[in-house]
Amino acid sequence: MQSTRPQLSERIRQSFDNFDTDKSETLDRNELREAMAEMGHRPDDAELETLFAEWDLDNNGTIEPDEFEHMVLDSLEIVQKCKCRVCAAKKAKLLEDEMKEAAAMEQLEISRTKSAHPATGGQKPKVANLNQRTPSAPTAPSKK
Repeated sequence: MQSTRPQLSERIRQSFDNFDTDKSETLDRNELREAMAEMGHRPDDAELETLFAEWDLDNNGTIEPDEFEHMVLDSLEIVQKCKCRVCAAKKAKLLEDEMKEAAAMEQLEISRTKSAHPATGGQKPKVANLNQRTPSAPTAPSKK
């Protein structure tokens, strides 16, 4: 039988409470490591660092229940589209990453232009437009 979203959230919260051995309402690195081991995967220190970098959104060194729920749903490939603090922070981080990438691409293009056109200080040389009419000097009337 397939769980509804509220039932799944409740099961995730019950699991969180079981893994929260010190009853602090957060999971520290050791508790998260044990939780993952019970789910079938024991992460090494580097994997834990990666998980905390991605899911410890307030950077307090612990995983709160809402962060844990989103982490579990993400691992189950269940798309989250809500307006909670976790989703808002993830969207903000994605936007920030996209802006950094766009700025890096812009800097790369500037560098390429400067190296391709060093004589003009990075400006593309202007090419005369042969189709454009230029004013000509007045001509003297012809004598017949």
